[in-house]
Amino acid sequence: MKNLEEQLIGTTWSLKSFESVDQNNHIYYPLSEDAKGFIVFDHTGLFSVQLMAKEALSKDAVAHYRTDVEKAMGMHGYHAYSGHFSLDEEKAVMTTSV
Repeated sequence: MKNLEEQLIGTTWSLKSFESVDQNNHIYYPLSEDAKGFIVFDHTGLFSVQLMAKEALSKDAVAHYRTDVEKAMGMHGYHAYSGHFSLDEEKAVMTTSV
């Protein structure tokens, strides 16, 4: 069986789901339930994430979103970030620093 590093380094993964939780603990989808996205891991310890909605949402549609960042990404229909990642093979944990 491959370890975490062997499973991630040099790979691109497709988004399965992008969820958040509002102030009332209800699950919602900042970029809609059919959002598309990818995360790429390179051999130097860097990663890059790209997330996109089929179409941008209205200001009213994002009013219940918890953070200003989520509201902005919903209204723009796009979100991206990158940084370094590290792996703890023993605990099977990946940590990202944006």
